[in-house]
Amino acid sequence: MGHRGSRGGILRLDCARSAMFPHRMRERRKVAEANRDGGPLRVDLRSEKAYTIGQAARLAGISAATARRWLAAIGRDHAEVRDPDLLLSFFELIELVVFARFRAQPNPVKVERIARAHAFAGTEFGTLHPFASLKLLQLGGHVLHHFDIETAVHVADWIALDMAGHPTLPGLVQSELDRNVDYRDGFAGVWHPRGRGVPIIVDPYIAGGRPVLEGHGITIETMQRRWAAGESFDELAVDYDLSRAAIERAVQAVSRAA
Repeated sequence: MGHRGSRGGILRLDCARSAMFPHRMRERRKVAEANRDGGPLRVDLRSEKAYTIGQAARLAGISAATARRWLAAIGRDHAEVRDPDLLLSFFELIELVVFARFRAQPNPVKVERIARAHAFAGTEFGTLHPFASLKLLQLGGHVLHHFDIETAVHVADWIALDMAGHPTLPGLVQSELDRNVDYRDGFAGVWHPRGRGVPIIVDPYIAGGRPVLEGHGITIETMQRRWAAGESFDELAVDYDLSRAAIERAVQAVSRAA
């Protein structure tokens, strides 16, 4: 694949945010810079509001309507859920991703039941964001097994799986948490939205939490625009000091998600 003319399909996460919230972006950059001094974190950007509902839903692979339904199910105010300017934090983004993986099973778990499991796990783990907690990966199978025993009317309603007598999370949920999430201080810190084989990460301390090229901090939007404008994979690979295959996987992953 060589040079091309103009192409569409840019994952917009997002120039619009910089234009709409310039003060928010400046504040996040200042905090991120201050937090890199080696001392304790003064502000945890993972809990700062950064993603529109559309952006978060697109990254999670679900519709904005489904994302709003999830937020309503876990108790967010209905007026807030309907707000077109609603923003989510990185923690809330990761929880939305986990919810989406529960729903992506061959027999999708009902939204309301996932929300009840979320509340149950939150009580067990002592956190408002149990689906973004490392404990979900470590203990989630057992905790949700107890939830199933206490609440399920039929075995078909169970959320946890029984693997030879060992309760575990559904495969897609387990895989997402184990393979694609890096943890810090017991909670999600960095997410690899297209898997570790694609050099794209979402880190709330880099580029305001927008998807970036791993190890470079260059937004995927910037790289995608260069490719769409006609630059080749080989040229981008040289500029970013990555293999041509890595650049191609990143661009193709973003194009499919757009």
